[in-house]
Amino acid sequence: MENLPKYTVYRSSRRSIRLVLRPNGSLSVYCPKRCPIKDIEEMIKRHFKEMQEKFNSKADALFKTVNGQITLPLLGTRYPVVFEKVKKLSFDGASFISPTESIEELRSFYREFLREQAKMIMPAVANEISEGFGLSYNGLTVKAIYSRYGSCSAKKHLNFSLALAAFDMEFIRFVISHELCHTAHMNHGQGFYSLLGKVYPEHRSVQANGARERSAILKAIFFSPA
Repeated sequence: MENLPKYTVYRSSRRSIRLVLRPNGSLSVYCPKRCPIKDIEEMIKRHFKEMQEKFNSKADALFKTVNGQITLPLLGTRYPVVFEKVKKLSFDGASFISPTESIEELRSFYREFLREQAKMIMPAVANEISEGFGLSYNGLTVKAIYSRYGSCSAKKHLNFSLALAAFDMEFIRFVISHELCHTAHMNHGQGFYSLLGKVYPEHRSVQANGARERSAILKAIFFSPA
């Protein structure tokens, strides 16, 4: 019998089977309430290998090799990774210094490095924009979010993905401006975009430029093979 990956089934009133491969490598199956297990496993047999290949190609977006060296992005620029006997990942202005040559361990160290960077960058930029345009907010948190770059709650609390520290400052300012505008307009109506146009006039071009690559890197920062 063919070996199948571990999976978790979520049954509901939906009419079809849907497979979702998570960034942590787990497989979720969404299916009708009375869907037979044999149908679920047949769907997994047909599609899981292709899903894994597509997901692994996204993971590769993080570790690009330049001139024979692995590189990682920081604020929109890629820097080479060198390996030394250190306790955690650090940056000396020209290179990342890694304590491990294991890609998955390096991915984990890199997430924590980005978290530290984002905790310094996000509040400073948010305060600058907030004060400049009179957009107040009630707290800011940096989280391990892989499905979006940021969010704003109804209580005006801002949440940002630690992954933002990998991208250039223009994009970081766009995301923060976007979420700050939600403190005045919770939807994406005309009022919201009118305000965003005043706060960050270049928002459309900045959002569109490099969007596909950013999306792949965002997922790859959190992706870990099963």
